[in-house]
Amino acid sequence: LRAVKGEGGMVMAQNPESTEHDGMPRSAIATGMVDFVLPPAEMPAQLIAYVAHAFGNAPRLAHPSPPKTETALKKIFVLLRAQTGHDLYEGWIVCLLAVQAARITGVFAVSHTAERTAALREGLEAHARLHRELATLRAQAKREKQLNRRVELNLEIKRLEAVLAAVARSLKDDDR
Repeated sequence: LRAVKGEGGMVMAQNPESTEHDGMPRSAIATGMVDFVLPPAEMPAQLIAYVAHAFGNAPRLAHPSPPKTETALKKIFVLLRAQTGHDLYEGWIVCLLAVQAARITGVFAVSHTAERTAALREGLEAHARLHRELATLRAQAKREKQLNRRVELNLEIKRLEAVLAAVARSLKDDDR
């Protein structure tokens, strides 16, 4: 926080009452360096107002009915790209995909090609879908009374677990 403030930056923290785990926002607030304490829905509008003010436009305060978060974030990234020449939105998405893959594989690797990013996105979607299917099958197998049907369900679970492992391996592969 000191480094951000030292460079003239703005610091926002999520309102602790709006969090599931409030340790990090409370720690940030306790430093006295937080400029805004807001619920998540109000953060994008405040960030847009800050960016507009920082680049010479009249400041806009967050309004009571902020736009949808994704739309607001895209606006922020468009403003930043126009001013800096960097496409932060795409970089942010690639990093988020890498974090999601790291949760599964234990390896954090940011992809450097559009093809690898698309493959990573598809792999993460497949992984989530397979997890949902496995949860459903496990619940069915647990409730099943007939032994032969339970065996069939368990065989299907084993097959899906193998597919899930293959998807996880593909998420670990990178193009470095």
